[in-house]
Amino acid sequence: MNILNIESYNVIRLGLKCLIEELLPHARLKQSDNFYDSLSLLSNEKFDLVFMDIDKPGGENIWMMQLLKEFQPETLILIHSDHHEALYAYHYIKAGAHAILSKQASRNEVRQALDTIMLKKGKYLSQATQQNLLVQYTASNPQNTPVSLIGMQPHELQVLKLMIRRKSRKEIAHELGLKENSVNIYKNRIFRKLKEEDEIRLAEKCSEAD
Repeated sequence: MNILNIESYNVIRLGLKCLIEELLPHARLKQSDNFYDSLSLLSNEKFDLVFMDIDKPGGENIWMMQLLKEFQPETLILIHSDHHEALYAYHYIKAGAHAILSKQASRNEVRQALDTIMLKKGKYLSQATQQNLLVQYTASNPQNTPVSLIGMQPHELQVLKLMIRRKSRKEIAHELGLKENSVNIYKNRIFRKLKEEDEIRLAEKCSEAD
């Protein structure tokens, strides 16, 4: 079994390498610290499983998923991120990911995710994320339930993620490579879609979805 781990942080790459070697001792692991180098590997070698952090040099979230699927449509993709799962789980599963895992996930949860996608041929989401998506789909009174993020566009989710982390407009623009007026446009859309005008309260509502 060939596995590719795309992760920009050396410490996390090393930790995941040790975990993969423990859980899948016969697997052949290759690692990359940026998305462009990963594309070179994907164009020259078949991988059965890809661990992918969604925030790395040379990558742009959903676009990365689409491009990876074009290179190797049969490859299993496990999204491995330290961001709020409610912000991206629906979109990445819809785009073709097979599992969503937090970087804080336990060893047992990683094993469960691998068993689900490799042996049972299913999709894996944590119980908390499953519950969150269920609430989003079935809630009849949105004002009294966790905020629904399903209608959000990828760029809006990126901006929202940084808003939750209390980033300023200038910091968001710099981090995402946007103009500040573009950030304002996305923020206004977010406030409108989530029916909230206060940024602090918005962050609290999104945290309630965890």
